Amino acid sequence: MANTDDAENWRELADQLSPEQVAELERLEGSPDASSPAFLVPERRLGGRAFGGDERRHLLDVRLRSMAQRWVHEKELADKVNALNRRCPAPPDATRIDPWNQHYERNGLWYRQFDGKQWEIRDAGVFIASVTISGRQFEDGRCERDINSRTDRRDRFNCFGEAAAAQAREVVTAPREAADHVESLSRGAAPIRPSAAGPPS
Repeated sequence: MANTDDAENWRELADQLSPEQVAELERLEGSPDASSPAFLVPERRLGGRAFGGDERRHLLDVRLRSMAQRWVHEKELADKVNALNRRCPAPPDATRIDPWNQHYERNGLWYRQFDGKQWEIRDAGVFIASVTISGRQFEDGRCERDINSRTDRRDRFNCFGEAAAAQAREVVTAPREAADHVESLSRGAAPIRPSAAGPPS
């Protein structure tokens, strides 16, 4: 099995391609249209040049090798994603999780982002504040979690007396419950149940 980047022509990568891909490359290799300048070089780069036979052959080999390399790379990525999905189930508290993506990596390890529990404080159905757990799951199974808080633009309680006191307690309780929840997951203990005053959404 040839190294993808070191291959001199597409046939060195044939054992890593599907039968359909091999057939397509063979078809292009023998097609008169495939050796036309429009196929070999983007039109904006032609500049009216004429290509000799040897140069056409070289450019065609380069183009077909590039196609094979791209297909092999896409297969490698798909195989890795499938392996990660089998090896790393979603975190137990995840309510939404992104797919694995090669563009999300740290220190050589892929990760995917997820959302966890959310506590919301509302007044007569109107949003006042929320505390949300989000995080990253790495390909070694490790998870990092963040606690984020958000308030409405008024940044105040829209009621008075006992109702305001109850809302204030929710605003204080939600971050504490979120912190306890993250700590329990880190220790491998059972997740903390949200209080009746601040159910997760």
